[in-house]
Amino acid sequence: MDCYEKSATSPLLLLPGSVLVHGIPLGQGKIAGIRYGHAWIEMNGFAYDPVAGVIPLAEYYAVGQIEYTVRYTYRQAQKKMNDTGIYGPWDPAIERAVHKN
Repeated sequence: MDCYEKSATSPLLLLPGSVLVHGIPLGQGKIAGIRYGHAWIEMNGFAYDPVAGVIPLAEYYAVGQIEYTVRYTYRQAQKKMNDTGIYGPWDPAIERAVHKN
């Protein structure tokens, strides 16, 4: 689950208007058709994905068929990391998607 650590520790999260997003997209390529937990940063109309790169948000959501998201500000993410000792996921629905696969 490198995406959680890479997204939560990205310097981009310190920039105004950025949010850390945990969500459940539909897999592509080797994991086509599988729903899974994933993390990325959203800012200025783009998704900054530690795996896929920088993609316009509309395209990112359309291709990923993302069905559920939870957004965290930098402060909220820091509190979650301090309280749980992990980079994520912190939401039960996303956690189930991670452990299902």
